[in-house]
Amino acid sequence: MIRYRQTLAAIALSLFLAPAVLAGSGTNPKPAPYPTPIYKKPTTFPQAPQPYAVKNYHLIYGTQFKYGIYYPGSYHNHWSQVYFSPFYGCNVFVCPYTMVKYYWCPPANCYYPISYVPFGTYVF
Repeated sequence: MIRYRQTLAAIALSLFLAPAVLAGSGTNPKPAPYPTPIYKKPTTFPQAPQPYAVKNYHLIYGTQFKYGIYYPGSYHNHWSQVYFSPFYGCNVFVCPYTMVKYYWCPPANCYYPISYVPFGTYVF
């Protein structure tokens, strides 16, 4: 029984003294500093020209015809609004320069004003 008590006392003493012995001195060591995160400068890409940065877009990229101006080709990103119109059954594109609504006409490969319907339909 005495041996059992001595063992318990030795275990308790070692548990009590272990942190001080491991620390090297009686004071608490300073915590390790957090690693400094490495921030990379974001990659910059050349900016596309803003739609309103081009003055007179309709005169440069549009083509004048009897019914107004149409835009040949499919790549035009100057529209101020794009929305689906249930009335026409297609997407409607609003040009901020001419203030006219346009629709995409695949057979002609261009954007025509809503008022001009050469194929008799807006939906293809």
